[in-house]
Amino acid sequence: MEKITKNRLYRISLLLYGEKAKLENYLSLQTNELFDIEDKIILYDLTNTYYEGRMVESRIAKYGRSKGKRNDAKLIVLALVVNPESFIKYSSILEGNVGDSSTLSGMIDELRLKTSGGGHNAIVVMVVTDRLKRKISLQKVTCDRDEDYYLKVESETKKRKESSMNDRFREGFETGLQKIAVSLARKGGVKQEDKVYERIGRLKQKYPSIYRHFEIQCEVAVETGKKKYKKDESSMAHLHLGLLAYRVVNTVRYQLKKTEPDKDSIRLQWKEIVRIMNTKKAVTSLAQNKSDEIIEIRRCTYPSEKNQLICDKLGYRYAPYKKKKSVVHKTIFEKNYPTQYRELNSS
Repeated sequence: MEKITKNRLYRISLLLYGEKAKLENYLSLQTNELFDIEDKIILYDLTNTYYEGRMVESRIAKYGRSKGKRNDAKLIVLALVVNPESFIKYSSILEGNVGDSSTLSGMIDELRLKTSGGGHNAIVVMVVTDRLKRKISLQKVTCDRDEDYYLKVESETKKRKESSMNDRFREGFETGLQKIAVSLARKGGVKQEDKVYERIGRLKQKYPSIYRHFEIQCEVAVETGKKKYKKDESSMAHLHLGLLAYRVVNTVRYQLKKTEPDKDSIRLQWKEIVRIMNTKKAVTSLAQNKSDEIIEIRRCTYPSEKNQLICDKLGYRYAPYKKKKSVVHKTIFEKNYPTQYRELNSS
């Protein structure tokens, strides 16, 4: 254990992230084979998390619309494609200011490459009426400005409602940008990069339907001699570890929920599963015999009823080992055990 250092763990996480694509493909196929799953439906969504630091040198940390209500901090976006059983099929770590629509095309291309060997074609389902069954017109739109895909959604009811709203929002957004620009030029105004982006982020949050029609550019004066912040690869590797851990959690929960002829479904939150399994302990007893030898006895406590149900469902043994009895050398005993355990009377 003394050889496992923090720096070694960091290096291992970077090595794992270097194998992300291979691990993702393998685990995606493996869970399908283990549980006989056929991916007929896939779900796609984006979430983001924020940094506490300034992330000055980061390429992907950007100010954007935080789903955690932290528009004062730079974000990083995690895009996930999962099947209905919640197993990850594809993941991507993106810049913090990207939106759901701008990543959809790339995700479809990546997923097509990963599933091209399957026997099913991709199915796209779109709603063409609103909740009141009023018709909505859909039309693909191309744009010379960039390579993004756009879809024109036309509804007369929405058009009348949003026409006046858009004008008001546009004026409010432009006024907010003007105030930020004036503050940069004014003595004593807000000029720090993180504070400026924070103001821009809050403005975007206030006018979410308008800001995407504007292109905002900021020029930052680079100061030398500043302390460097952690690289993007470390952040990505850290998130990747979280995704690997999630795969383990979801595999266990899926096995517990899966209904079998002779076993009931167990639907518990992960924290509750951990709490139940933690009720089973490994107990170490120490004694000193007449020959001054230290006897160590290790045994597992008997599992509770709920613990047994989980073990049965997962195919685990109630105890990982039977009672172990060994003689501990005095030097090892004095080194590894607390003082209160060393002060034993002969018995």
